[in-house]
Amino acid sequence: PSSPPPPPPAPPMGAPEPPEGQRLIISEYCEGSSANKYIEIYNAGDVAVDFGADHRWKLATVYNAPHPTNNGRWWHHFMAIGEEWPGTTLAPGEVFVVAKQGASAAIMAHADAVMASFPNGNDVIALVYGTHRRPEDHTVVDAVGNRTLAGPWGVAGVTDATAEHTLVRKAFVASGNGGNWTVSAGTDRHNSEWMVFPRNTFDYVGSHPHLFSPSPPPAPPPSFSPPPPPCTPVRVDIAPDYWYYETDWSIKVLATGETMAKEENSESWAGCLPDGTYRFEINDDWGDGVLGDGVPLDGFELAVGPEVIESDTNFGHQLVRDFTIPLPACTDVFVEFIQDPWPYETSWSVSRDPGSVVFAGANQNDGTSCLEDGDYVLVVQDSYGDGVSLGAVSLRIASEVATSATNFGYTYTFRFTLPWEPSAGPLPPDPEDLEPIIFHDDFTSVSASASQWQHLNPVVYGVQVREAGMYASTGSGVAIRRAAAMPTAAVAGGAYTIEARYLPVYDRLTDDDALVMLCTLPDLHDRPGTKNSSHLRFSQAGCVKFLMHDVFSLTLARIFGETEASLEPSCSPNVNGNTFHITVRANSVTMANDVGCGTLTLATDIGSRAEPVYLYLGGDEDYGRWLEWHYVTVRAGSSGNGVVIFEDYFGDPAASLEQWLVSPQQADLHRFIAPGTLKLRGQRKVVADEDVWTSDFHVTAAVSTHHLVRPDDDHFAVFVCQTTASSLQSSFWTYAAQSGCVRFDAYGDHRSLRMRALPPTGSYSAERSCASTADVVLSLDVTAEAMTWYNDAGCPPLTVPNPLGSGPYRVGLGVHEPQGIWAWVHSFSVTTNTAYPGMPPAPPRPPPPSPSPPPAPPLPEGSCNVPFLNPGGQQLNCGVTVTGDTTFAPNNYYNLAGEHFYRVVQSETKVVLFTACADDAFDQYLRLWRGCPSDGGVHLVANDDSYCDSHSQGIHYSLQPTLQYTLQAGVEYFLQVEGYYHFEGYYVVDMYCPNDAPFPPPPSLPPTPPPEPPASPPSPAPPPPQPPGFCGVAELDPGGQALTCSTPVTGSTVGAPRNFFQNSGEHFYRIYAEVPEGSTLAVAVATCGDGSSYDTFLHLWEGCPGFGGVRARFNDDASQCGYLLSRIRNVVLQPGVDYYVQVEGFSGSEGTYTLSLECPSPSPPPLPPSS
Repeated sequence: PSSPPPPPPAPPMGAPEPPEGQRLIISEYCEGSSANKYIEIYNAGDVAVDFGADHRWKLATVYNAPHPTNNGRWWHHFMAIGEEWPGTTLAPGEVFVVAKQGASAAIMAHADAVMASFPNGNDVIALVYGTHRRPEDHTVVDAVGNRTLAGPWGVAGVTDATAEHTLVRKAFVASGNGGNWTVSAGTDRHNSEWMVFPRNTFDYVGSHPHLFSPSPPPAPPPSFSPPPPPCTPVRVDIAPDYWYYETDWSIKVLATGETMAKEENSESWAGCLPDGTYRFEINDDWGDGVLGDGVPLDGFELAVGPEVIESDTNFGHQLVRDFTIPLPACTDVFVEFIQDPWPYETSWSVSRDPGSVVFAGANQNDGTSCLEDGDYVLVVQDSYGDGVSLGAVSLRIASEVATSATNFGYTYTFRFTLPWEPSAGPLPPDPEDLEPIIFHDDFTSVSASASQWQHLNPVVYGVQVREAGMYASTGSGVAIRRAAAMPTAAVAGGAYTIEARYLPVYDRLTDDDALVMLCTLPDLHDRPGTKNSSHLRFSQAGCVKFLMHDVFSLTLARIFGETEASLEPSCSPNVNGNTFHITVRANSVTMANDVGCGTLTLATDIGSRAEPVYLYLGGDEDYGRWLEWHYVTVRAGSSGNGVVIFEDYFGDPAASLEQWLVSPQQADLHRFIAPGTLKLRGQRKVVADEDVWTSDFHVTAAVSTHHLVRPDDDHFAVFVCQTTASSLQSSFWTYAAQSGCVRFDAYGDHRSLRMRALPPTGSYSAERSCASTADVVLSLDVTAEAMTWYNDAGCPPLTVPNPLGSGPYRVGLGVHEPQGIWAWVHSFSVTTNTAYPGMPPAPPRPPPPSPSPPPAPPLPEGSCNVPFLNPGGQQLNCGVTVTGDTTFAPNNYYNLAGEHFYRVVQSETKVVLFTACADDAFDQYLRLWRGCPSDGGVHLVANDDSYCDSHSQGIHYSLQPTLQYTLQAGVEYFLQVEGYYHFEGYYVVDMYCPNDAPFPPPPSLPPTPPPEPPASPPSPAPPPPQPPGFCGVAELDPGGQALTCSTPVTGSTVGAPRNFFQNSGEHFYRIYAEVPEGSTLAVAVATCGDGSSYDTFLHLWEGCPGFGGVRARFNDDASQCGYLLSRIRNVVLQPGVDYYVQVEGFSGSEGTYTLSLECPSPSPPPLPPSS
């Protein structure tokens, strides 16, 4: 008998490959000026490629490679050519050119397709073949750029050739590089696959291949040196706060007092000064400096040449800095790391020896600075105590490595002198330079921590030590996915179990949701969550979801099938954690728990699907809290004790990131926390059980903030006390001053951080502020004379006198976290240098202020290189409306959302107003820049939410922003339109110039007829003529009354409209007070007196409320008026500005009032001369 036929060949494994004969390459790539960008694709094969018939040919991009969360494996944009440009076919020998919208005519003459958004020189663009952006689902055919290294990249020996150059593929290249950019780019013009041409070379676009003649030899350098510049550039850059009129500055010649430059009203300046010595002086009338918003410039900067030599925010009434031009010569010094898996444990600084910090860093990030001659010390600290154990840190001076270290313990110190003597070679560290440890806790042992602290008991409410690691998520509708697919129930022996434990937010005022999900959908984690739209908490095709919903003192359990849901029993949550117990069978699932919610069962075939099924951990925490997961295990069988298929106890963040997929869109919503965390909630305090017997020591606390939480705030406090202080005996603390203790506060909310100090008696110090990140290291340096409080987030250091004497001391740590939030502390240390006689005192190590970009010079139109500039050719001007859609637009600045930009230039100085109130499709955000954002522009002002009038209920608080700003004549500004957080969508933005024409009245607010005037007092004289501009707020000047310096006004808010703040009836009054041109007038407004019968609340507005006005001041209860009445004092009126007073009641209160405007008495006439 004949042999049976051979079995059919096995199906191909791995990523799909292009069909036989289809060979496409990137034949040309151009990044020129402005919109002059294109990519050319050449068919080097012998068959035509029909993109419309085969959608697996795609263009893929990675913006700002390497992306920090995807390790170069994922693409931001993954675009099918045939879907984007239908009907496209590329014959052998032909080219397909894709150009950026708005490119020059020389490019567009050859363009086959146009893209609105196009990669830049530090972005990777690739030609791929496949079905999905996952690595296993596509093949990289050809690419420009390296996904694992930061660009721009060199080509053929030309530095940064992918930016501002044209690259043309050499004629011999007939196949793609497969993503191997290193080989393709080469190191010189001989071994590279590319020819490199200068910017805006368009001679070769539209055809391929080309033959090139050898390059001519470079021109010899000129035989002369250019003359030195006659002066040195100097700039003063100020990010004005709301009280811009308080601040002025000057630069004078120190010897003669001659004024070289000066400005008022917080104006910035850039100029050029000859060699000499100068004095810079900045003054603030109020005494609080320049309180900016922290991004990108907070306060002011003084720069000489490229170097910022002075910057500050809350500098009080005055700051003076002397400087000399030219600046002294310097040597380049580099601190460089080979990172280990725990970079967050490491911080470093380079300081004068002795002296203050010159430059510093954290998270094993490199740093460099040009240092003047002198003595310096490098200090590297590791909170875990194993140094850079699987990596290294080195100090490089110019081109020579002076020292390096790996496993150095907690601290590594290296002293060096500039100028550096290379012959001396690297010096070993002095063992006596290592800082002795007085106290240290990394919270990896409950018993060890309990023995080191007072008030730290693991079972006490409000205090926990988490020995193990954890995974945490925040935000609405977010998830991570296990990388590998789940087995079927049959493969696992008929069933498998999932056990997952999380920590509910107990005793909270809002709720949270924890989800374990099994889905055939492979990208559920890759979809951005939207605020108040929890798309994970409902039935969904292809998914079975297991939910525990925690609200107040209840936990509710439920299973969601693809179309139906189980019952929802309730039980009491476990303060130490709730656990899912899930069993998956071929035709059903069951869910039990350890908190008494019973067992739920649902019929489903999710355990026997033929397509892959993926495991997700999801969360819904739209108030910004972190939802903690402690472990996940998957075991074969139904007993829960079978063979382990998968488990993660989150003990190694690097290992967890290999097992779970986290979307780049949600990068800052997920965290894997290493083992060792002290958790505190409420208003708790712990005290180190160790006396500090020195007056020279250093305290560090590594903490995590809730950088997205609203409306609550983070509040951390470090206490330094005399050992006899009675407050040490309590586990609670208050905001009042405590005898024998100095408290140092670090507090803030939503990406902000503020620092202050409170002595044993008296009031708070001035604040220091900066933008915050999720992880912050708080530091305190203590000497017998002073205490310096600082951090690694960039807040300026705060120094106060030491009122406690020479010690001994006790140190403590406190938090105030309301609303059921846990605060996280990862390590706490106290170290000193004074245990070694003869050693100089350790210098304070405050980090330098955050650098800010220099101001942008005026740019010719079209030269600003930001994506989506003036989209669709729209031009923004007075009375113009622009529209657009930010969905999938690039994100480069601030929020995690797509952005559009509009260039605005006015021929004369004027007040303008930008508003997005005309449409509320999504939660929008407006920002205004002076200068091009991508080329040194300065971020001026931003707004998220404002009062809009486009709704049926009239003026109300809206998610749409409004900005009002004075644009200077001839200065180039850019308006940035984006979404709050990561929201994207359609927008409408209007630009008004109120002084050009009256502000258009809103259609939803017809004029309100005035009420009948009161019988007493008699009606005042008619108000003086109003300044130009329309104010449509309801109940304005009720009864025709005018608020003037001589005449109070009266009224009753009972039944009046409620639109702003306190949900009570409200009246508005324009302030009629004459302010002479070039002067100011200080006044007060008050409801003091017998004519006010209820708990009043006053607000002062600059500009019309609800029509671009800004609330500047407010007051509820004023001590000068007695309980419940209000007074706003020291209101400085500016000429030409409209001011309005809003009268309402606290928390819904309404009643009668008398409102007065208190003005200064006129000066008496001069006395006659004495005889």
